[in-house]
Amino acid sequence: YEGNAYSGCTKIDPCDDVTAVTVPANAHCTSYYSTCSSKCSGWACDSGYTKDGNSCKKVCTAETCSGYSLSTCPDHGNCSTCTPKNTDCSTGSTKYKLDSCESGYTKSGDSCIPDKDPCDDVTAVLVPANAHCIRFHSQCPTKCKAWACDEGYWVAVGTSLCVKRYEPDPVDSCPPGYSLGDGCSCPYGREVTPSQLGHTCYKCCSKSTSGGYLCPNCNVTPPMIDWRT
Repeated sequence: YEGNAYSGCTKIDPCDDVTAVTVPANAHCTSYYSTCSSKCSGWACDSGYTKDGNSCKKVCTAETCSGYSLSTCPDHGNCSTCTPKNTDCSTGSTKYKLDSCESGYTKSGDSCIPDKDPCDDVTAVLVPANAHCIRFHSQCPTKCKAWACDEGYWVAVGTSLCVKRYEPDPVDSCPPGYSLGDGCSCPYGREVTPSQLGHTCYKCCSKSTSGGYLCPNCNVTPPMIDWRT
């Protein structure tokens, strides 16, 4: 206390003559005045920060993004990302690394290329008119490997064309001893051979062959049918 007989006594606060230091953001008080325990006399930055004049700035670990060399993720790619960071916590543009490609694409360096179509190495046979495909390539089920003439047609000799069976032509002719037609009425079967235009010529067999078998009848595929493979 202080005072005199005229003014009386006044309590003295020791903190009145003490000025506390200003503690900046991201810092804490480390000491107080001995004469005033409520006022800070010293401070330090919090963990993860460093003193910069009268302030505290964040301390950052540099991130160089090693292995992330792309500025964008390539088309059809699946990428991981990384953001470069400096020790002063400033950042750069996001970088990318190609990890894999979408289904149907294969990773090639830093890009994704379409998978090779197995059909590229397969050549389909040409199916003529009046014919149909009977077998497809195993590695490419959309391309025909073998064909056959439709019902009522067969392959004209020396061609890849399907012509009607048993359709005589007025200007067509058979070899000597043969007639135009199917020969299905022959009791012992018949031998067949092509006409000049590729139609069927037949000759009836009169007896069994030396092997004990009859000549082919109409239930046996004529020999000029060419099952293309």
